[in-house]
Amino acid sequence: MKNLYLFIHVIFYLALFSFFTSHVEAADTKDKTPAPVTYAQEMYSGWYTDTEGQGYGYIGAGLDRIMSDHWALSAKLFTSYMYYKYDSGSDTIKAKVPGVKLLIGTKHFYKGTYFIISGGIDYRNTSLSPDDESSSVRGSKTGAILEAIYSKDISERLVIDLMGNYGTIGDSLWGRGRLKYLFSGDGVNQKVFIGIEGTGEGNSDYSAYRVGPIVELQIIKQGFSVLLAGGYKHTNSISSSGYLGIELYYRF
Repeated sequence: MKNLYLFIHVIFYLALFSFFTSHVEAADTKDKTPAPVTYAQEMYSGWYTDTEGQGYGYIGAGLDRIMSDHWALSAKLFTSYMYYKYDSGSDTIKAKVPGVKLLIGTKHFYKGTYFIISGGIDYRNTSLSPDDESSSVRGSKTGAILEAIYSKDISERLVIDLMGNYGTIGDSLWGRGRLKYLFSGDGVNQKVFIGIEGTGEGNSDYSAYRVGPIVELQIIKQGFSVLLAGGYKHTNSISSSGYLGIELYYRF
């Protein structure tokens, strides 16, 4: 519960910052004509795996209803599959977790910055081998989830991306920070970023941390990007391992 309170405070201060900076920019905007209501669709997919046979994959779709120059209503539907290990007594438990989550929220965007906060329903079906009756995430469960995403262009070439969510199933937390540098590209047709990421995740049974370099290619006119990641991973059951990941994004 302490982690939940910390997470809510982080979301509050990011929201406050986003609200303030957007109103500063709005005061300097001469054209006050509201933008027409339009729609945008998104598709997401990704896969992360480590050298110890643990990993996570997802695929999903999103729909934005753009309400103005700075606001949109957002809905996202994801399916996912996670597999990991943890120690319980003298046993090493292997977990397999297919899941589905639906998120609905608001997206706030302005020059070089966007902020998304959303909430919804999270369904998971956790199977354990051998079975662990003491696990709070064991079996089929439905819970609530809260998510926040924040991105800002710190300078013409430097971007920071933050993302985190809290789920009531197993009191689970997941958070990631990325710092990206614009390595090449014309800024109109494509961009190539290099950078570093750090991720932490866990529930009442399992926790993991990873850090490593990233490379991202954005093809702007087609609304497509691909990101490659890799590096070092540490979990509470396996002291260290390597990891690899890929993420794909398409907006149309």
